[in-house]
Amino acid sequence: MQWVPDHRRLLPRLLDVLTPGGVLALQMPDNWEEPTHRLMRETAAEGPWAETIGDTGAVRVKIAPVDGYYDILASVAAEVDVWRTVYHHPMPSAAAIVNWVRATGLRPFIDPLPEEQRAQFLALYEKKIAAAYPLRANGKALLAFRRLFVVARKS
Repeated sequence: MQWVPDHRRLLPRLLDVLTPGGVLALQMPDNWEEPTHRLMRETAAEGPWAETIGDTGAVRVKIAPVDGYYDILASVAAEVDVWRTVYHHPMPSAAAIVNWVRATGLRPFIDPLPEEQRAQFLALYEKKIAAAYPLRANGKALLAFRRLFVVARKS
């Protein structure tokens, strides 16, 4: 859902197609302001690849805050629950964190780049990630990964 725009219109429509008592449940990464994602946008905006990548704020739909999802669904659902959870993933290195986000969040930044620029982007990004996620006493970096959950039941 984090890649799909216009949640304000979409979610009530999805709820509407459910049978009475049906449940709409979704979860999305809520990490727009986490270092992993702030640093993606920062790295994208400052390198020779900036023009190729374009508007770094537009590469992913910015999800609403928790109360925004409640407000979107509260007037059309019998019940709405919204909450955030933060999962803390011990990672062996900054490179492992980069690899983790490379599968999804980094794709809009690196996919349009030629191979040489992609390698340069990833090297700079990994350096920034290493500074943002220092190794802990056990030699691992602790990646906080926030998730937003929304559950709405149709009347």
